[in-house]
Formats: sequence, C-alpha cells, structure tokens
Amino acid sequence: MIKPKMNVKIPVDNVKGIGAIWADLEAQSVLVGVPEAKAPRKAGDKANNALLAYIHDNGSPRKGIPPRPFLGAGIKEGKNKIVAALGKVATARMKGRPVTLDAVGLVAVNAVRAKITRGPFTPLAKSTLARRRAKGFRGTKPLIETGQLRAAQNYVVVKNK
Repeated sequence: MIKPKMNVKIPVDNVKGIGAIWADLEAQSVLVGVPEAKAPRKAGDKANNALLAYIHDNGSPRKGIPPRPFLGAGIKEGKNKIVAALGKVATARMKGRPVTLDAVGLVAVNAVRAKITRGPFTPLAKSTLARRRAKGFRGTKPLIETGQLRAAQNYVVVKNK
C-alpha cells in the first residue's frame, strides 16, 4: 500500500509576541505641535511659535483674530496616512526590527504642515493685508507670512504615565 505524502504545517503562535508589541506601542504617545522649548522666532518677535500656534489655532476674540484650526484639522485630514505609518511600525516590530514611532510623528507633522499650507482658513482682515503689503509681503494666505510657524511644527514620542 502506498501512503500519500502529507504536507502538514504547524503554525507558530505569535499571540504573546504581538500582544507585547501592541502593549509597548500603547505605552507611548506621539505628541504633535510646537514644543515651547523649540519655539523661538527671529530676534525682536514678541511671541514665540508655541504661543502663536495656540492663538491661531484657537483664535483670540480680544485681538480680533478668528480661529484658524490647523493642528487637529491637519491630524484629522492625515489620519489615513498616520494609521498606515503606525501599521508599518507594528509590522516591522513583528518582524523583529526595532522600529520607533518617529515615522508616525513625521507623517503627522507633515499632515499639519500641509494643512497650514493648503487651508482653507478664514481670510485675513484688510488691515492685516495692508500691514503685510507695507512690509513687502504680497501673500494673502493666513498662517503663512514668514514660514516660521509651519517650520516650527514638530513631534515628540513620550512614554505614557
């Protein structure tokens, strides 16, 4: 009697390993924005980029500045790319590569910068446009005059407490 050959594959149980990877990823957060310690502007500017980011994102009724939300809106618009980057980090970790969440931070920062560039935002007041023209700047896009605010967007990876 001829016995048929059987190809039997024994699956590897990686549930514990995957659980450990996710636990490690969940123990960290990627914070996006303008860390105050890295927020200086050119000499002579009264406010740093962290303060300006807060004011522009939330508005300042006292100063007549409408909210121009870019931080949360940028993250929301970039959500699919951010999730894909997180998936790549998890996949790399499952393959044994010691990948950090820095790639996720970079994708998120780029999404926020793209939102600042693209808008749309409440248009600038005529007085603001006149002030810009007096300084030789012809652009009419809110949040973009010197590019310092956009360039100041950054991320940090922190351990959750």
